Amino acid sequence: IFPANMKAEKYTITYSTPSPKVKDGNIPKVSNTVTYEEGEKTYSATKEVTVEPYGIDKKFDRTDSKTDSGEYLHWTADITLPDGEIDLEKLRYSDEMTVWNGSTDQKNADVHYTTPALLHDSQKGLIVKTDGGTQLSEGTDYQILDDTGHEISPEGSDRLTGFQIRFLSNEHLNGEKSILIQYETYADESSQAPGTDWTWKNKGSIPDHNPKEASYHYEKPNEDFSKQVSNTGLPTTYSAKTLDKKYDATNKNVYYRILLKLDKNAKG
Repeated sequence: IFPANMKAEKYTITYSTPSPKVKDGNIPKVSNTVTYEEGEKTYSATKEVTVEPYGIDKKFDRTDSKTDSGEYLHWTADITLPDGEIDLEKLRYSDEMTVWNGSTDQKNADVHYTTPALLHDSQKGLIVKTDGGTQLSEGTDYQILDDTGHEISPEGSDRLTGFQIRFLSNEHLNGEKSILIQYETYADESSQAPGTDWTWKNKGSIPDHNPKEASYHYEKPNEDFSKQVSNTGLPTTYSAKTLDKKYDATNKNVYYRILLKLDKNAKG
């Protein structure tokens, strides 16, 4: 209620209200209505705004390099930033690695994992950068923790099926649209039976959001039965790898052969 003797032509009233949380990527809209009464006249105005989201997305990028027992998998997490003030606690990133072996989906440090040393590797290690290209620095802008929230040693060799990133500063985040987190995990395929199809999964999450998941499928070749391909058909040119060749009307022959390994005593 304004006092009767106030005669200014314009008054500005500023206040704040808590915003609803963004859930499962659904961005809510909120409205605020103001009503002013003067004598028998009533004036009203409403303003609707969209709540700026924190969001997360996850994708599998590629396989990197193979070893005798498996291969490295490259992943990216994309965290969307709001236009306004950034709450660092809403950016705390949690990562989880699992594998589906055809019957169960589980954490298994013998099959899908990372290590502190891998997260800090100069070639395959974790990279955190903004969409504008600014690379953030560990220790100044963020901290890497294990999946229980404890600090890890950069040289550690313990196998981790998850880790966390705690952001320490928003100095390089203001005005940016997103944060990209890129890293590799290791898929140990030595216990996978030939001819089976396993799925290596990676989940990423931030507070108040459901995890986003990406996956990599691998069908292990059957050692007793294999299919090979060749450009020329010459015996020494067959390979199980995909052909890297373009074909036109004058060069369109592709040669295949099937190898079946039999026991020397087999008959029929």
